[in-house]
Amino acid sequence: MKAFYRNFKLGIIGGGQLGRMLLQACPNFNLYTRVLDPSKDGPCKGLANEYVQGSLQDYATVYAFGKQVDLLTIEIENVNIDALYQLESEGVEIYPQPRVIEIIQDKRTQKQFYLDQGVPTAEFIVVKNREDVKAHTNFFPAFNKLGKGGYDGGGVVSLKTPKDIDKAFDDPGLLEKTVDVDTEISVIAARNSLGEIKTFPPVECVFNPDYNLVDYLIAPSSLPKDI
Repeated sequence: MKAFYRNFKLGIIGGGQLGRMLLQACPNFNLYTRVLDPSKDGPCKGLANEYVQGSLQDYATVYAFGKQVDLLTIEIENVNIDALYQLESEGVEIYPQPRVIEIIQDKRTQKQFYLDQGVPTAEFIVVKNREDVKAHTNFFPAFNKLGKGGYDGGGVVSLKTPKDIDKAFDDPGLLEKTVDVDTEISVIAARNSLGEIKTFPPVECVFNPDYNLVDYLIAPSSLPKDI
């Protein structure tokens, strides 16, 4: 990676709350920042040196944006992956790499990746539409999750009995078996281009049971240190 210099441009695809937190750290490294977001007035507007309004799904928009920065990153995974692969082939440095983003932007691909790597995960069934879900009501209680496009509580519904079938998505996704959860935690692990890895303290997530959204976070987590 090029050393940071006065004209170094960091490109961020997505201008939401996560992007805003990233931008708040950038002045410490004297970084010039460029943000792409579909919203006219996203959370990153006013903090980025340049704020570009445009579709994250449009090939030409993402490609043109990436050609004007030295390093490209994302704050949301729902981005045109073909444009990222093309940019990478032309020498633009992208982190996470397009091959990683392609896995994480589709929950069906994510789950298969877990199985392939031996990572424990809840039992699941890939479904094509609502009719497909209806054929697997014996798998309830389960969560119906959109394959692509979901985030936070969006794109996730709880299906407890066959009476809930009308709530199911009529789009490709998966059914994930409901499991008993004591506590949900989030752990950030970062790896740089030298292969050095840093993990950060676990954060405990407390959810709204009706909306499947995080209500608040406990940091550091109240879990025992040995866990």
